Amino acid sequence: MARDLTRRGHHVVAVDVSAVLVRHAAESSTGETYILAAAAALPFAVAGFDLVVAYSSLMDIDGMSDALREVSRVLRPGGRLCICVTHPINDAGGFVDVTPMHRSSVAARTSAGKDSRRPTSGRA
Repeated sequence: MARDLTRRGHHVVAVDVSAVLVRHAAESSTGETYILAAAAALPFAVAGFDLVVAYSSLMDIDGMSDALREVSRVLRPGGRLCICVTHPINDAGGFVDVTPMHRSSVAARTSAGKDSRRPTSGRA
C-alpha cells in the first residue's frame, strides 16, 4: 500500500510494530519512510498529517480505541482517515485507474465480468 501511494504522489510515512517488517520494507523503499512504532503511541506531532490510512491492520491492533485516538490526534483538522479491513481472498492488492479517460473501459471490463478489480483507495 505504501509503495502504491508513493507512486501516486503521496509523501508516505509508514508505521509497524514489527522491527523485522519495518527493516524489510525500508530495504525495498521507493521513497517511503518506515518507522517502528505502536499505533496506540504514534511518535508524531499533533495535526501533522492530512491523511491516515489503516490498511488491513485495525483488526490486528490490541487497543484499537487507543489507536484511533492517536489517529485523531495526528490528523489535521479536516484531515481524512481511510480504513480498509478486507478478507485477503477479496483483496486485489492494488489500484485501478478510474480517471475520466479510463473510467468507461474499467466499467466495461467489470460489467462484462472480465475484471473483478475495484478501486481500493483514492487520493485525498
